[in-house]
Amino acid sequence: GVFYSNNQSDWNYQDDRTGLATYILQDNVWDGDDPEYGWAPWGEEDQYDRILNNNDLPWYSYKGFFESKEFAFFGQFYYDITEKLKFTLGLRYFNTSTFKDINETGADFGFVESPFSTKYSDSGVNPKFNLSYQIDKDKMLYATIAKGFRLGDSNELLPIFAQEELEEGEWPSEYGSDYIWNYEIGFKSIWANGKFIANAAVFYNDWQNLQQYRLLDSGWGYTANVGSAHTSGFELDLKGKVTKAFELGFGMGVLDPTIDEGGPNLDAEKGDKILYTASFTANANAQYTFTFANDNNMYLRADLQHVGERFGTYTPEENPESVYPSYTLINSRLGYVMKKAEIALFAQNLTNSQAVYGEIQSFAGNLPGKTRYSTNRPLTVGLNFRYNF
Repeated sequence: GVFYSNNQSDWNYQDDRTGLATYILQDNVWDGDDPEYGWAPWGEEDQYDRILNNNDLPWYSYKGFFESKEFAFFGQFYYDITEKLKFTLGLRYFNTSTFKDINETGADFGFVESPFSTKYSDSGVNPKFNLSYQIDKDKMLYATIAKGFRLGDSNELLPIFAQEELEEGEWPSEYGSDYIWNYEIGFKSIWANGKFIANAAVFYNDWQNLQQYRLLDSGWGYTANVGSAHTSGFELDLKGKVTKAFELGFGMGVLDPTIDEGGPNLDAEKGDKILYTASFTANANAQYTFTFANDNNMYLRADLQHVGERFGTYTPEENPESVYPSYTLINSRLGYVMKKAEIALFAQNLTNSQAVYGEIQSFAGNLPGKTRYSTNRPLTVGLNFRYNF
């Protein structure tokens, strides 16, 4: 096959809140005669006069043009070594690029236009090797080696107060592509005439030039590379019919996400955990279906998702606010299915638990002790109706 894409987007945002730019520089907020006072050094005193006397300055302005292109061709070759043993070779050639042209201004950038334009491109070949052994029609063993790729890019400019947090040369203007080699051995099976499915796999991923996002105390951040990392683990997926009406499902993953070599723009060291990656995940579901004489049915379903502890920092002892605790969420659904329609009552986050997904980038600067987190919705109940024409 052949693949080609060209995506373009224009961003144009401007916050024209009248007087906000001048208010922040008034004497009760900013003392222009005392450069040690305040939280953002906008320049010399003559710059304060320019800002104070110009009500047309936007509080924040962002204009950007983005373009991404990718061309690829790919194919797979299959060979039956024996009646039960099959070999697969896959190859994908890619050539991809990104271009961005951005101009920002406003309070975070000293009310001075900050344009920059960058382009990043890469190309290569990703192979895939697979051996599968069909034990019988319902059971199979397989071994796979495959290479993956993620394109690098440029980092957007940081505002003045975020730059102050960094040492000279610490901020990278761009970050490189990263590559992963996946080694996996697995088993897929169907039992009891399709009533039970069991799949399991062990894997090892060798990651080169791994991309990692560093969130600064100011609330902004950038992406950089570590030299190498690996993840190894185990996955299990079970599905089964206890009775004709009652179904159960369970899945789990155990992962060791470890950095093997740090990078120049991050404080990662050998042995640190890869950021935002849980060492344990699990899911479970149960569904009971009532079938009526008119072939309509009613079902009751519950889904559980568990995600283990994750780290948003390489130094969790020093930055406990960046350790995101494990969470468990439960959703449920009661539905009635007719020939052409379905009506269902659903409840998401049934136990009203609060999950912390991670910290989020601020566009105004973080206040000390006021970390910004991305979280889930509280208990949400609703009614859903669907009709098939």
